[in-house]
Amino acid sequence: MKKFYLCKLCLIVFGALLAVQSVSAGNWNSSSGELKIDSGKRKEVSKFRDYSLISDTRVVRAGDSSQRFEIRHGDCGKEPGYDDCANDRRRIERVKESTSWHGKVIWYGFSIFIPEDFQELDPSNTTLTQVKLVSFRQPLWDFNARGRYFSFEANASNQTCYAIKLDDMRGKWTDIALGIDYSTKKTSNEGIFDGSFYELWINGDRKPCAMSKGPVLTTKMIKQSGRSRIKLHFDWGIYNSYVSRWFDRNKTKKPELQAFVDKHDDSGLVVRSSTNRPFDVDWGVNLPTQIVYYDEIRYGPSREDVDITLLEKKANYTPVD
Repeated sequence: MKKFYLCKLCLIVFGALLAVQSVSAGNWNSSSGELKIDSGKRKEVSKFRDYSLISDTRVVRAGDSSQRFEIRHGDCGKEPGYDDCANDRRRIERVKESTSWHGKVIWYGFSIFIPEDFQELDPSNTTLTQVKLVSFRQPLWDFNARGRYFSFEANASNQTCYAIKLDDMRGKWTDIALGIDYSTKKTSNEGIFDGSFYELWINGDRKPCAMSKGPVLTTKMIKQSGRSRIKLHFDWGIYNSYVSRWFDRNKTKKPELQAFVDKHDDSGLVVRSSTNRPFDVDWGVNLPTQIVYYDEIRYGPSREDVDITLLEKKANYTPVD
């Protein structure tokens, strides 16, 4: 199974040189041997089973193995102060936190494999990757599999990019490269196309819908976080929210329900769904199992550091196992 690690230079950047403006490239890939958590940890709120997160050697983008995530009906967990099972959610995720990304352009690269039989959960959400400001509930940005599309969403500017159809991703690897400017004001065009705050490439092609003049991280968010050091975290895996909507649409029984009103105190967002404890209700159906594979997960200061479609063209490129 895989080991997760950071190169020595990345540890220096994340430790002693947090104030440096450049960000050295690193990876969150894995290697053979026992699965360990160091550069990315398992999210506490996830309810881990023996099938939840494993190293897979059959479905691989590069190298010897990939990260296989699986979530089944009722796989909801909790942590001190928060409970997915009581908030209409389930997830199996890993997370990497950093205080070195604020104010910089950061590029993320990863490859994702969606199986042929993958079921989206419309009208519920299936979030596959996201970055959040610690203590702020709504993601700064996320990728969702919903409405027949793999969509990129920048929430501060309320923009959605329908980047690629899910049917065009099924049964094959899709390579993602995303550049994000975490500045609250745009002071330079460096690092992102045409002075935007984000830029998205899929399978080596730039998606013009995913560019914005509006910031991803706002001054208001930073003030509301109440923290002197801005910490962001990158989550990857499978995260379903407001799953009672799917149950209500597909139910074969008619249970008595008490509606769930989910108020986000930090952003003012109010979301409504059918009930807050969907797995305590007999709907007559189970939530479908979802499986997703990840590989070649990287971050760095430029697309050239993270996009496997570019890295594979380099003579000295070696997959990180």
